Amino acid sequence: MVRRSRDRDSIIELFGLVERTRCTFSEEGDLILLDLREFDLTELPCEIEKLHHLHRLLLDRNQLTELPGTPGSLSHLQTLTLDGNQLTELPAAIGDLRVLRYLHVSDNQLGKLPPEIARLESLQELTLRKNQLRELPAEIGHLKRLRHLDLRGNQLTAVPGAIADLANLQTLYLDSNMLPTVPGRLGALANLLELALGNNQLREVPAELGQLVKLEKLSLYYNHLQTIPRELGQLRDLQDLSLAENQLLEVPLANWGN
Repeated sequence: MVRRSRDRDSIIELFGLVERTRCTFSEEGDLILLDLREFDLTELPCEIEKLHHLHRLLLDRNQLTELPGTPGSLSHLQTLTLDGNQLTELPAAIGDLRVLRYLHVSDNQLGKLPPEIARLESLQELTLRKNQLRELPAEIGHLKRLRHLDLRGNQLTAVPGAIADLANLQTLYLDSNMLPTVPGRLGALANLLELALGNNQLREVPAELGQLVKLEKLSLYYNHLQTIPRELGQLRDLQDLSLAENQLLEVPLANWGN
């Protein structure tokens, strides 16, 4: 097809041999997958914004320090992966990717998230582990379709109560931060299956976590806990509870289910 030939020629011109880019085209000849992982990119050519039918853009393990400020032209983009770069921020225009479902930005240098992230109304998976995040915008609570949120290995000192508004959330990873407390409102996450709070600075666990009726895995290792609330005994589906390396004086087992 003519369009396919043009796309191939454009990719060769921009990135070299087409075999290196691992591209996928639709039956109509539109480029829908562009895999540029480990490509030593220091910036993204503006021509990428012309790939209007692109569904997946993989940019992991490059040397990117910033993203173009106008990604909204990629109106069909569903997956964007940026793990292992040198990004210090995401542009506000990231919120224009209205059909984006998967956003991976782990192993970067992000210090904050733009409040415009709230506009990613289709987002289901957000991974941000091993960055330098110290806080989260309250607007994160607007991601109503989010199922997976990974914030491990940051510098968070607080969790916004707005996270409790993520009604479809199934996994929440907050290990290896600097959290002295977590809000009791997390007990409202009725569909949560996994909650990871290990390696923080917790001295207590809110009793409201006993309301997480679907919870199967709870990690509380490497904190400063001396006791845990009896309400956790209401977690009838709990299969894995990690309490290692705390200062527990007792574990109230009497009320615990199987």
